[in-house]
Amino acid sequence: MQTVTIDNIDSQESNPIDAENETDDLGKEEQKSRFIHMRAKGLSYAKISKELKVSTSTLSNWNQELLEEIAQAKAIELEALQEEYFILKEGRIRLLGGQLKTIQKEISGRDLSKVSTEKLMELQLRYFGELKTEYVANAAGNKTGIKLDSKEIAE
Repeated sequence: MQTVTIDNIDSQESNPIDAENETDDLGKEEQKSRFIHMRAKGLSYAKISKELKVSTSTLSNWNQELLEEIAQAKAIELEALQEEYFILKEGRIRLLGGQLKTIQKEISGRDLSKVSTEKLMELQLRYFGELKTEYVANAAGNKTGIKLDSKEIAE
């Protein structure tokens, strides 16, 4: 709103240019928000430019202006991926552990004179080796994962 005085008469007028700028600002903020999320997902300027209908030079400027927000959004994206990856990895560990337990049970219950001991031991070592590769380093750099205690695995 703007106060205009004409011949000592005050009147209130709305400025249509100001209203237009407010709408543009809201649209621009929405575009910037979408830009942050698209950059966090690793999309190129070309793809974002096409989607948002904004020039790549503008996107480059936004990237400099919004570096911190983009970094935060990337961290959130990475955390979600790590959670998903861990769940998948946990499933593989459980499957391999189950297979190893089955093999160990079979070995302990068999008369090894009928079955090649080398073959069963080879399988046991292979599964044990696969489980070893499933260790995951956590944020502190410590290895996490299942304990590779043969007594626990055999139970």
